[in-house]
Amino acid sequence: MSIIFSENIKAINGQAFWSCSKLEKVEIPKSVEAIEDYAFGDCEKATIKSQRVNLCILEKKLLKIVRM
Repeated sequence: MSIIFSENIKAINGQAFWSCSKLEKVEIPKSVEAIEDYAFGDCEKATIKSQRVNLCILEKKLLKIVRM
C-alpha cells in the first residue's frame, strides 16, 4: 500500500497510520511542515520520502526518511 499526500496538507497527526502493517511507501510533499508522534509508528515496511528539507519531525518512532 502507498500513500501520496496532496500539496495542501500541512501536518500529519499523531498515530494517523499507527500499525499500518501493509504500508510500504509514503510520499510527503513540501507543504507538510510537521509529523507528530507515532504518525507512522509500527509501520516497519514503510519507506518515507519527503520533498521538504526542513521538516519538523515530532515523530518519536519514525523510520528513515529519504529526501526526494
